[in-house]
Amino acid sequence: MIKWFTITRKSKIGLSGPIVKEQALEFATQLGYIDFTASDGWLTSFKEIHSIVFRSVSGESATVDQTVIDDWVQNKPPEIIKDIFVSHFNTF
Repeated sequence: MIKWFTITRKSKIGLSGPIVKEQALEFATQLGYIDFTASDGWLTSFKEIHSIVFRSVSGESATVDQTVIDDWVQNKPPEIIKDIFVSHFNTF
């Protein structure tokens, strides 16, 4: 289960408690554990044992090309400042 969790997280796929519990049920079924229930208690224990904290995963940040970010940082702020400067002084 922890291997699946780690691979999924590294792939920038967002995970929630219900998703993790559903996957645990699927693994348990495949392994023949018919009495397994992925309860809230099980999830809490799983998270505590593996030091897992659910947080937002920003998938977009992983898909943005670094050159696009660098270009924006270098070029956009001067444009914005110029626009503010021009609009401010054209009002006089």
